[in-house]
Amino acid sequence: MILLNDLKFFIPEIFLTISLLALTLFSVTPSHFNEFKIPDKNLSMEGVLLSILILFITIFLATCQPAANLILFESQISMNFSGHFSRLMVLIFCTFIAIFSHSYFKWEAVRAIEIPLLMITALMGMLVITEAADFIIFYLALELQSLSFYVLTASKRYSNLSIEAGLKYFILGSLASGFLLFGISIIYGYTGTTNLLDLNTLTINNPDSIVNGFQIGLLFIFMGVAFKLPAAPLHNWAPDVYNGASTIVTSFFVLVPKLPMIAFLTYLTYFTFPLFSYYWSYLFTFFGFTSLIVGCFGALYQTNIKRFIAYSTINHIGFILLALSTGTVDGISAAFFYVIIYVLMNIGFFAALLGVRKIFGIKMVLLEDFFALHRSYPLVAVGMATILFSMAGIPPLMGFFSKFYVINALVQNYEYLQAVVVVLVSVISCVYYIRLVKNMFFSANHSNWKMVVAIPYEIGFLFSLSILFNVIFFCFLNDFSIFIANFALTLA
Repeated sequence: MILLNDLKFFIPEIFLTISLLALTLFSVTPSHFNEFKIPDKNLSMEGVLLSILILFITIFLATCQPAANLILFESQISMNFSGHFSRLMVLIFCTFIAIFSHSYFKWEAVRAIEIPLLMITALMGMLVITEAADFIIFYLALELQSLSFYVLTASKRYSNLSIEAGLKYFILGSLASGFLLFGISIIYGYTGTTNLLDLNTLTINNPDSIVNGFQIGLLFIFMGVAFKLPAAPLHNWAPDVYNGASTIVTSFFVLVPKLPMIAFLTYLTYFTFPLFSYYWSYLFTFFGFTSLIVGCFGALYQTNIKRFIAYSTINHIGFILLALSTGTVDGISAAFFYVIIYVLMNIGFFAALLGVRKIFGIKMVLLEDFFALHRSYPLVAVGMATILFSMAGIPPLMGFFSKFYVINALVQNYEYLQAVVVVLVSVISCVYYIRLVKNMFFSANHSNWKMVVAIPYEIGFLFSLSILFNVIFFCFLNDFSIFIANFALTLA
């Protein structure tokens, strides 16, 4: 009876599961059409439209759910304001990708309904990650997400690059899952439990009895999570996978999974093991510093746009992890502030990347494809420059405030060396962002973009929305900061 009563708080996930099963049954209908010699339908386009409808209904159901502190399913699931907000944000981000997919599938003539199916499957795993209160639940949800990602990466069946990327992702991802399981098993061996609520009580009452086992176990767990983010030095898969996957799948990898992973990592450290902040803060600092340096200098030498995005993502992950290394409420606030701003900026970037095409459907692949973009797409070039300046941290755009909050959190915690490194890396990163602006406006080579097609309305709308947020964000800075601070207090 207790479990049945808990199900009413899981309505969005239940609806998403039932919808996924229905969409899967819908996807096998071509076999029946062919049996009666009826012309096949483009199920991919219909599947995307149904996915958008399903996601909108799920967002509505999630909005109607109470944002109360609840412990469900015998302490396996923990629902609170932070989990409720993270779940809602993940659903919204995934909806943006589904909207992108509609035009992308039409242009690319994609006939693979499994792509929206796998995206929804991965989304289910992410939703559970934001609510997991047990290592086993977290691992199962993470593997549901990861297995979907492996197949999505290799979804371009006739591309050797995509198949190679999918195989590499699967092999290295399995190794990362092994690290994660090994860390969980060590903590279980020392404590006798995998439940985060029980671990919190145990470590507070007996902090000295499990120090050695805890440190080794948490190190391996951090290694597994750092791989999934991706964070350096466990980042080598990201450039190859981002480059090998289709653009819509790459945008899904960049925009959606970051928030649930950061939410769980914050819950694990700040809530479950608050007394061991002296240890996990060093792990955050190590992975954060390494990601900053590798991402910054790696992006400087890239010529492929997707590999450039991969190293830029690694660099941004470094900012987030350094904010969490402070062990303070300000650090949590700065980290989640950064994650949301990061996604909003990249929505505009991927909208331009997916929408700008030549008349024959050829799209941007290399950084040199941005040459003289302003001659063919003047408004897009100006908007792209705005987004790139925001990513570089130029005031008063919203990217500046995200980096400022990270630096402020470090200074407030007297971590002056880390703050100086963040400032220096931010200055260096301006080089590769402004290089794209130079290509768009100051290149003499414009022969590649003489014949172009108009950007679809839905992509243009999301692109305009991202630019608008970038420009007017400072008007809502105070309200947004207060909201994120209250969010952080529920995790601290």
